[in-house]
Amino acid sequence: MKKIKVALFLGVANQKNFDGATMTLYTALGLLPENSVEFLIVTSKAPETSQEFPYSYVVEPHLSLPLYKDYPISFPGLSSNVRRELDKFKPDIMHITTPLFSGPWALRYAKKRHIPVLTIYHTHFLAYIEYYVGKIRPVYWIVKGAWERQYRKFYNAVDIALIPTSTILEELLELGVKAEKMRVWGRGINLDLFNPEAKNTPKFKKLIRNNRKNILFVSRLVWVKELKTLVGVYKEIMRTRKDVNFVIVGDGPERGYLEKEMPEAVFLGKKQQKDLPELYASSDVFIFPSVSETFGNVVQESMACGCPPVVAAKGGPKGIVTDGVNGLYAKPKDVEDFVKQLNKLLDDNKLRNKLSKNAIEYASQQSWEKLAKRLFEYYQSLVSN
Repeated sequence: MKKIKVALFLGVANQKNFDGATMTLYTALGLLPENSVEFLIVTSKAPETSQEFPYSYVVEPHLSLPLYKDYPISFPGLSSNVRRELDKFKPDIMHITTPLFSGPWALRYAKKRHIPVLTIYHTHFLAYIEYYVGKIRPVYWIVKGAWERQYRKFYNAVDIALIPTSTILEELLELGVKAEKMRVWGRGINLDLFNPEAKNTPKFKKLIRNNRKNILFVSRLVWVKELKTLVGVYKEIMRTRKDVNFVIVGDGPERGYLEKEMPEAVFLGKKQQKDLPELYASSDVFIFPSVSETFGNVVQESMACGCPPVVAAKGGPKGIVTDGVNGLYAKPKDVEDFVKQLNKLLDDNKLRNKLSKNAIEYASQQSWEKLAKRLFEYYQSLVSN
């Protein structure tokens, strides 16, 4: 069988678990049928261990911004090398991971050469605008309008757009993206790693140094994760009860802000993926106030480990959690409602156990193998048309 040649515009490829997008793609690509697909990765950040990286790659010109230096803005059109490598590779499919910056250039390249295009919706950039320019309302409305137009133009021009949840799909429909372009393609989970058997209460208590109940938050520590709501919830919970810890896992530019505003919280820093299951499974409740997620891998990981989540009733996590069944919703950015839902879970063991059991059951159905199989089928459908 002839290999399908895919040019993949990945954004950053330096670490497998750098973020949800890289983890998703590294995992799914590794599960495609053997010798079925050949990749050329176009990225702004080369793999840290290139000798172990199984794919050919080319680094595109990029610019790192001070506020968001982990995610450089890419300009593939500025490099004749990127175009030369693509021409040499002769892709059957262009797989693009972003509608902004490098995405439009890759789309134009594909259209000129009649190459079919698949994209996976990884990052809810529209939700980021509020956090970075929201205080300057004229600028906010200009940027928001421009990005919305770009989203409609980009997603209506591709052949297949894989959307992580029905919630995000509905938002894109409201934006004007055509339904026939979109398919719901979720995120899988490694159940050998993330499961309730990882629970280690004695070790966790030794780490935390007390016997209180634990509210866990796992994320990169950046504004778009709705950190101000997290801080507000922390302050209200700590003001009203003394039997709870807040445990913060992750790192990022706003860690200093959180440590100042949450002085009694336990900060564990960034953890390797292999260390996370024990933290999830040994905690009582998971909080995730972000409204900017396309999916929320950490929410699904917590569910697989039996730690019921309280999430904002907006964005990707709303498409994973069913309110009152395997987790609870709180009104977006509403500190009082998040506190109410957390207290409900902390104080009602029967409810917490029920949601925990259902969360484990839900996560058990989310297979990376099934998702990789569907991705390959999408690839096949594009080359056969």
